[in-house]
Amino acid sequence: KSDLYTDKNTLMTAFYRETVKQDEDYINVSEAVLEVLKASYSSNMKNDLVRLIKGRKSPDVQPFKWINFKLQGGPFTITRLDIVKTMERFIDEDFEELHKYSISNVIWYNKNPVYVLKFVPLSDLLFPAFEGEIYVHRETFAIVHASFNLTKNSLRDAESALIKKKPRGVKAKPSYVHYAVNYQQFQGKWHLATARASVKIKIRSKRDKLNSEFHSISDLLITNIQATDLKRFTRDESFSIKDVFVEMINNYDEEYWENYNIIKPDEDLRKAFKSSAEN
Repeated sequence: KSDLYTDKNTLMTAFYRETVKQDEDYINVSEAVLEVLKASYSSNMKNDLVRLIKGRKSPDVQPFKWINFKLQGGPFTITRLDIVKTMERFIDEDFEELHKYSISNVIWYNKNPVYVLKFVPLSDLLFPAFEGEIYVHRETFAIVHASFNLTKNSLRDAESALIKKKPRGVKAKPSYVHYAVNYQQFQGKWHLATARASVKIKIRSKRDKLNSEFHSISDLLITNIQATDLKRFTRDESFSIKDVFVEMINNYDEEYWENYNIIKPDEDLRKAFKSSAEN
């Protein structure tokens, strides 16, 4: 790992987008420019730090129906999808015997030849248990992409981990939890490039005749990487796992955002930024 991923702190500029749909209507579309103080890959125990530069939210959304849905952790939590940094169990040799691995294909991905490595858990005792696939660079064996989701058994046990608070008499069940992460090469080392979290939660209440589904998607796109001597952000400017991103966005700064439109909720961030750069 030390040969492939940087052993120094880096300061990253990132674009972050967070959307929430209730059934077919968007009820929150928010985005921000962030700074991520990325801890060295040689230190698994040191968390990345995230601070807000500028944020905004779209007024073109529908109001909540029946229940107010809040997504906690947002920008802080999505950095934890860096599976190489956090050493998720499906790439940790200490848990190797608890998973089944198979090479399903060799393909080109982002102009790199990669092995497509599929994995599934062998034990129901793991929680959270993920299944998915990892793209491994054929020549260096670096992980360049991972796509993984909670297994059906883990979904049944995920309620307490994913849902912190709900109204009395309301049943809330996670029905879909999927994550994806990509890495890019910069100055000879691999770095986090994008991360995405997609979670669906079904809400039901017989008493209130409530039957609805919330779908939250969080996207992170790294736009700049530079070396840094910074060791930390101050506590009052850093996101924590308890923060609700949409509640922390300040008033709209017209001078900062100028004429840039909010990116469409279903538009791929990498394609949107590439198109903007070309124009």
